[in-house]
Amino acid sequence: MAQDYFKISKDEIHSTGFKIGVFVLFLLACIPVFMSYLGMKEIFFKNAPEWILIVYFCLGIFTVFASIGIYFLKKFAVYLYAFMVFALYILFLLAYNIELQDTIFTLFIFIGFGLLLIIPRWKFFT
Repeated sequence: MAQDYFKISKDEIHSTGFKIGVFVLFLLACIPVFMSYLGMKEIFFKNAPEWILIVYFCLGIFTVFASIGIYFLKKFAVYLYAFMVFALYILFLLAYNIELQDTIFTLFIFIGFGLLLIIPRWKFFT
């Protein structure tokens, strides 16, 4: 018999802390979308190839959708969020040989703060 370490009822799934945490993950997921938009307007990342900005924008959109999926308790969204943030980090590391601090920050917040909210509710994820 598995022991239940986290006593969360169905009424407490979407608590205020969970909503705030998912909203923070959503805001952090919006950063690549805005950065790619600024790159296309040549305000940020001047002389960048357009294909990198388009890929960065698409990965950012997938990350935004993953954060919305986390709110609706989808297991796939949790894996997708982590993978997309890591892919965004690798993209700019390989393309420009620079580390973007926003993706590292997003990954640390997801691991440290996001999983703190997700793990107790994992049994309710589908």
